[in-house]
Amino acid sequence: MKSKVLALMFLAGGSLFAESHFSVVIGGYPGYYTAPLQRPYGVDRQERRQDLREDYRDVQNDYVQVERLRADIARDRYRLNEALEDGNEWQASRIAADLARDQRALAALLADIQRDHRDIRQDQRELDRGRGYWQYR
Repeated sequence: MKSKVLALMFLAGGSLFAESHFSVVIGGYPGYYTAPLQRPYGVDRQERRQDLREDYRDVQNDYVQVERLRADIARDRYRLNEALEDGNEWQASRIAADLARDQRALAALLADIQRDHRDIRQDQRELDRGRGYWQYR
């Protein structure tokens, strides 16, 4: 049986050994013998700074959207009061549904902003953690 398996392995050539389950039999899991990635010094730090800038930009865009939602909510509340004063219950129910949807969207957006701020603080701590005494001068 072993001779058949070995013959099959030699007949199949390199494609049989390349990242397959046969490489586990031969001596390691797929990717076991690959060289580790060597990254130039500072690249990871630059990527973290870029990620932090993108987080700040995302928060700024979220605040713009918050202001839009708040204006829409104020407009809907005014329209709802007008519809109720006029006695138009059908229109009031439509406006109330729109108002509730906007309020849910605002609550979700504010929760997202809180998570973004928490991520920014964590990213900033990670960036500061890598600094030595000589880098603060």
